[in-house]
Amino acid sequence: MRYITRLLLSAVILLSGTVAIGANPTPAEFAKDIDQLRSLILNSHAFPFWAVKKEDLAAIVERAKENVLAKDRCDHSCYAELLKVVAAVKDGHSGVSSKSRYEVFGYLPFSVRWFGDELYIVRTSETYKHILGSKIEKVDGVNLKRVLNELKQIVPHTNQSRFKKFSGSYLHLSGLLHGLGITEKPNEVTLTLRNQNKLFESTILRLSPADEKSTKFVNYSVDKKNRPLHLRQRDSNYWFDYDPNSKLLYFQLNRIANMKSEGSFAFNEKMWKLVDSKEVDKFVLDLRYNGGGSFPLSLKFIQAIIDRPNINKRGKLFVISGFDTFSAAIQMLSQLELRTQAIIVGEPPGGPTAHPGDSKSFKLDFTGVAINLSSLYHPSLFLNDRSSEVGLDKEIIERWEDRITGRDPVMDYILRFSSSRRVAASALDFRSYLGTYEYSSTRNLRLKDVGGELWLEVKGALNTPLYPVGGKSLESEVVDFEVTPVLRGLSIRFPGNNSVILARKDSKALSAFDYLYMGELKKAEKILARIKAKTPEYVELKDHQMSFLASIVYFDLLSDSDRKASEIAKGILNMGIRLNDGNAPFCKFSLRFY
Repeated sequence: MRYITRLLLSAVILLSGTVAIGANPTPAEFAKDIDQLRSLILNSHAFPFWAVKKEDLAAIVERAKENVLAKDRCDHSCYAELLKVVAAVKDGHSGVSSKSRYEVFGYLPFSVRWFGDELYIVRTSETYKHILGSKIEKVDGVNLKRVLNELKQIVPHTNQSRFKKFSGSYLHLSGLLHGLGITEKPNEVTLTLRNQNKLFESTILRLSPADEKSTKFVNYSVDKKNRPLHLRQRDSNYWFDYDPNSKLLYFQLNRIANMKSEGSFAFNEKMWKLVDSKEVDKFVLDLRYNGGGSFPLSLKFIQAIIDRPNINKRGKLFVISGFDTFSAAIQMLSQLELRTQAIIVGEPPGGPTAHPGDSKSFKLDFTGVAINLSSLYHPSLFLNDRSSEVGLDKEIIERWEDRITGRDPVMDYILRFSSSRRVAASALDFRSYLGTYEYSSTRNLRLKDVGGELWLEVKGALNTPLYPVGGKSLESEVVDFEVTPVLRGLSIRFPGNNSVILARKDSKALSAFDYLYMGELKKAEKILARIKAKTPEYVELKDHQMSFLASIVYFDLLSDSDRKASEIAKGILNMGIRLNDGNAPFCKFSLRFY
């Protein structure tokens, strides 16, 4: 009853100077902004219905308008309706900008982090440092689970990991909590906390704009003596450590971007020079805190792994994922899953491999709220991919007890990992199925004999041994990617349970991408031009995807010949410009690098 009462009160309690964007828009003006937001989603988002049905989005829009028009005056709850509409797209790259959120709602000076299913305060102002390390149980008397259910309507997310990443960024918006009817006052909240089995309450006041610059914040930190590797250099984009005793190379990549002190390519050369000069039993790439960046910068790291068969082995190569892993880091994670024998451990990343991204900003007319919407769609290799995340070989969750004691359960697992080599299927047993299959309009798939083992390859995109699992069914290194030979081809089951039967082709029949790798650019373009004429919106032929393809092919061919790799990459970019009738800013920009 108390919760319902607050929900009703939020409709009549006026704002207390929190909103700084619009000049007190009326309910009718809010409704117009909701209509504008709907129009922006439909016309400016790269793929508005990738995760939500058209009729469901329409219903959410109408409900939002009804809610604001039912009011005499608008308060925080009207702004909450805007957030609900854009969150309905379920796109982690699209939402109300953080600047607008803070200007509209104000914020409470604390930050949280998930440990398992529990939420702990890990940062706050000096005034409230007594709450550091405390677990949140209630918000103004409302059970945390119920609060989080309310926030799930507000936080743009595709999967639970993305919600974990950003739920804390919304939980400390005091005006939002008030607008959702969770708190009685827009400028403060009383948290029920637990610390070392002691239950207590603490009232937190909204930080005023005047006090922001002078406020000092403190973080919960582990004693340096007990600090695990993953917490030692969180401020560095990239760093590595080699332990001669365990013969383990630990490489943490926190951001796919160059550092002023040392460029990523120079760092890459330095690290691999050490790897090549040492005995390395295990190579660990830690992406658990990587929120993205510029994906092309990751390709040199990826290719260096692919080019080193002594590192690219199951049981020797590990990649760590976490709920902070997002955007370009997910693309990197996917590339490593598809093209190496890495064992992926940790927590699921914050989104799927196929996802919208590269957001652009728009401003609503009456409220002045800034909206970010994805402008491009990044497909995955898998056909009609609707999986919610890159699959893990082993899920390992960090608990609060791990953090306070300096233990890293993920690294513990890696250090202990010891397994006998998986035996790939015999190519001889499947000799009648060896050959070429049509994977898509642009690519072929091949079953091939590699030293007597059965391998599957999609040129430049997927390379994996296949393992028998009973009958004719075969598993790959990619979680939930399975192959079964059938009478007239191959049955493929993709992650997310989509399946397709691929038809067999003449082994001499080459795809457009086969020709690209061979440097037969005219033959490739002839095929791609036909595809473009038939399907103008074919996503692999869009400007950003052709630029991406040029980078992949360049690094794939670089070890053979820098000159040849550059010529083919430039040829692909110029092809991308022609296929897109000159409207190809990504391809044009990328030409300068080859």
